[in-house]
Order: sequence, then C-alpha cells, then structure tokens
Amino acid sequence: MTALAEQLRRAGFRVTPQRLAIYDCLHEADDHPTAEQIHDVVRRRFPRISLATVYSGIDALANIGAVRKILRDAHSARYDAGSEEHAHFLCRVCDRVANVPMPALSDVGAAEEIGEVIMVNVEFVGICAACRRRKLGLNPVTEQAT
Repeated sequence: MTALAEQLRRAGFRVTPQRLAIYDCLHEADDHPTAEQIHDVVRRRFPRISLATVYSGIDALANIGAVRKILRDAHSARYDAGSEEHAHFLCRVCDRVANVPMPALSDVGAAEEIGEVIMVNVEFVGICAACRRRKLGLNPVTEQAT
C-alpha cells in the first residue's frame, strides 16, 4: 500500500482511506466488478461512502495505472486491479469477464510519432465455454474426479 500511496501523491491525488479500500476491493476481486459492486463492498467499511466517491476513487486509481477499466458496449464498465500482464475475455451472453495470460505486452515499442506506451489493453470478445455448451444444448462441464 505504501507504493500505491506514493503513486497517488506523485500524481497529485490525496491518499484517502476510501481510495485505499476501493483498491483493496479490486485487488481481492477476481470477477472484475462494476462500480456499483465495488460500492456495495466498500460501503461495509465506510457506510456513508457515495457512489460518486467510488467513481472518483476508481478514476484516480486508473489515472495512475493501478486499475484497468474494461468497457463493454452498453453494459456497465468493469474494473481490474490485476498487476500481471494479461488480456480479458468478455462473454457476450453471460457478461463474464475472465483474465487471459499474455506475454509481456508492455515491451511492445511505439513508433516515435505515436508516443510512449503506458499500458496495453487487449480484449477478446465471444461466448464463453459454459454459454456455448448451453447454446448447443449440451450438459454443463463438470469437474472430473481424480
């Protein structure tokens, strides 16, 4: 958290307990929550926190690169605080967002006329395996006993 606090300060943002709680929520989540879902979690610790404060906190964290915003057409944006390089798979049917391992994308150089690459965002959009099986009328995949 010390490194996160320092990043916020260097970027001109105040370090507040609410912003740190928003980051904690995102860092612990693996389901890429919406701002409303983050609000529900953080409100347990800060009952008077507003949804606007959550959005402001997310924006500050995204501004310093600690959080990624995942845009999904007309659906609510989802957020991710995963620090390892990865892409996202977005299911058009069930709205699930899953991490997809990727090689070191930050090593991709930018042409001089484009500018400095700060972050790479790769998204795959399709139908997840569970939704595809339902669409085909197949039984859901069950874990096999070993």
